[in-house]
Amino acid sequence: MSFTLSIGSASLFLRGLELPARLGVYPRERGIEQRIKLDIELGLVGVQQAASSDRLAETLDYDAVAQTARSVVAERHYSLVESLAAAIAERMLKAHPARWVRVRAEKLGCQTDGAGAGIELTAHRPSVGHPQAQPISELELPLSIAIVGGGVAGLSAALWVHRLGHRALVIDSGEELGGQLRFVHQPMPDIPGVEPLDGAAFSQRLWSQFAENGGCWLRARLRTIEQVADGVRLTIEGGKVPLLAEAAIVCTGIRRRGLDIGEDAYVGRGLLRTAARDVAHLRGRSVVVVGGGDSACENALILQKVGAKVTLVHRHDQPTARAQYREAIAASSVDVLKDSDVVALEGAGQLERVVIARGDETLTIAADAVLIRVGWRGGADAYPEQWVDAEGYLAVDAQARVAGQQRIFAAGDVIGGICPSVATAMGSGATAAHAACSWLELERER
Repeated sequence: MSFTLSIGSASLFLRGLELPARLGVYPRERGIEQRIKLDIELGLVGVQQAASSDRLAETLDYDAVAQTARSVVAERHYSLVESLAAAIAERMLKAHPARWVRVRAEKLGCQTDGAGAGIELTAHRPSVGHPQAQPISELELPLSIAIVGGGVAGLSAALWVHRLGHRALVIDSGEELGGQLRFVHQPMPDIPGVEPLDGAAFSQRLWSQFAENGGCWLRARLRTIEQVADGVRLTIEGGKVPLLAEAAIVCTGIRRRGLDIGEDAYVGRGLLRTAARDVAHLRGRSVVVVGGGDSACENALILQKVGAKVTLVHRHDQPTARAQYREAIAASSVDVLKDSDVVALEGAGQLERVVIARGDETLTIAADAVLIRVGWRGGADAYPEQWVDAEGYLAVDAQARVAGQQRIFAAGDVIGGICPSVATAMGSGATAAHAACSWLELERER
């Protein structure tokens, strides 16, 4: 039986590159050299071909990468380690065909009671194919079909609207299109017919296809949407007049559930967005993961693997994750607190403690970070309450039409379902686009 290796994503790294640098903001640091240590990682392009050919010319040369770092460090005096790291990242993306670069720059010996201090940053290559947001003054009004949300479902719907001969405008407030994909840092193995790609790489493919097909994007946040006699009226934050479209497709996805205990106050101060990247600094530190499903258990295992002291807190007598995760948790050093609820986060400036209710008992444990994974809600909270169920999802009929509406359709995770995934969102977006365009054509014939 033949076997062909399929490589999803790969990166080249240099670790512990120590160099003399002219670095520092204080007068005493001018005119002298100090030691810095660099860790550099670059996301590879076309590694499958290089692995097959075994030719250096088809991949990155780590000697050349190291030389690029040396030349940037030697160029001038840098007041801040942030400036040095950013300069290295920028030069790496200009000099080498990498999708992204991560630079960790550590200034050695700058603390009398510590080994060093520094910064770690990640920069992505700007996508050539990414569409630019269009000023509202340049829009052709009225719109044919407005698509609210620029994630997978929204972009899929936009492509299908274009294919069916109509004009679509995507309304999304993000800095880039792609929705939840920007938080997917691991290769996705379940998209049919596509080699496993991480979210950034898959986003780039969608962006390019969207741009090549005349995609139009308005970067704005939707305030209200309502069906009126002659179309769908959409108001956006900062917009002086409403936008009018003949039909609309809502693709605003899902959002993570919170604990509603004021956790947003700890964003950047101990509240983690993900455990899939940039968590090496948590080695030896205490982290609380809240939840008992697949995501909570998987993230707990990732954090334990990097050396964190992990406590998994969930409200049931057993985690609800799949057996493979339950078994892995049971075999790991993760401390599990069952039948428990996190009721408060405490700390002055930075997270210091997590308060847990367990039956009649209240526990307080020290924590440097917390990761909350307690499920999802539909991203439909901003819509009229008669459209939305108790879990924040939009109710739609068999034609993907929002319940009670003639001109408003919905697609993707915002309509719920048993399998929230990229593959499902793509098909759902196509279905809603086809339904909206068919309805629009019939309406115009009347």
